[in-house]
Amino acid sequence: MALREFTDGNGVAWQVWEVHSTMAERRRVTMRRAAARETAERRLIDRPSMKYGQSFDHGWLSFRSSVERRRRSVIPPHWDELSTDGLRALLADSRATGPVRRLVD
Repeated sequence: MALREFTDGNGVAWQVWEVHSTMAERRRVTMRRAAARETAERRLIDRPSMKYGQSFDHGWLSFRSSVERRRRSVIPPHWDELSTDGLRALLADSRATGPVRRLVD
């Protein structure tokens, strides 16, 4: 997995990497077991465990700075070889997902 670092036009340092959601919602797979489960379904509510749009089903680029997180739903081919200007354009085309969360403040 590629990780790129760049600075935007305002001097903010960013990291960007690919995220793939193959295991994000296991209930979308019809049957993963070799044999049927002997007990009833344990989940009481049938809802996705992660909240993201269908456009994110094939992965996304995740951007992170010291104060903000962003996502871009389409991963362009060879994005990890783009120039700084190319990464800035992808950042401009991304959606904010909220502030950076810290484990310990």
